[in-house]
Amino acid sequence: MKKRILLITFVAGCLVQSYSQSSSRNSVLKDGDKVTFFTGPFSRTNWMNNLSAKSNFGGGAGLYFNHKYYVYIQTTSCPVEKSSDDLDKFVMNMIGASVGYCINPLKKVHFVTGTQIYKSTVINKKDINPVHVELNYLMLSPEVYVEVNLLSYVRLYAGPSYSFAIGNDTYNWVNHNYLSGFSFNIGLLVGRF
Repeated sequence: MKKRILLITFVAGCLVQSYSQSSSRNSVLKDGDKVTFFTGPFSRTNWMNNLSAKSNFGGGAGLYFNHKYYVYIQTTSCPVEKSSDDLDKFVMNMIGASVGYCINPLKKVHFVTGTQIYKSTVINKKDINPVHVELNYLMLSPEVYVEVNLLSYVRLYAGPSYSFAIGNDTYNWVNHNYLSGFSFNIGLLVGRF
């Protein structure tokens, strides 16, 4: 019993001493790095299957690192239908993040490039079809925006992206090919940049 207590005391002492000798802690962000917060709404028009335009609204919040790199957590949903007369009506709910890089962020007009990464779930609205449908996809959308500094704490952005739906789930005409397509995004960001 005494040997165990001595061994535990020795190991604990070594750990405390090695911890106290390290003068700095390793971290992703360094002391001089600048981290700022922003939030805002956006509107997106999707051309699913490159045919039918569907508009949706969403919003989110994010962080800027050193005024250039960003992570923007977003959520949105949009209708999925072949036409407004279609009997099968679905809705696609998306949650994910946009990550990217801001080029010359201190200029009044500048460019932003990145990629949206979403988990997407398509469900039916159940008003026509009583069968429960739940289709899951990973959405990857490279994006390029023009961004305008309206005020020091308000930015307006607009630009295209292209969504690639990845997944094998299929129901009737809804599949990864139908959900892939071009989109145009416009949004407003409020925060510290």
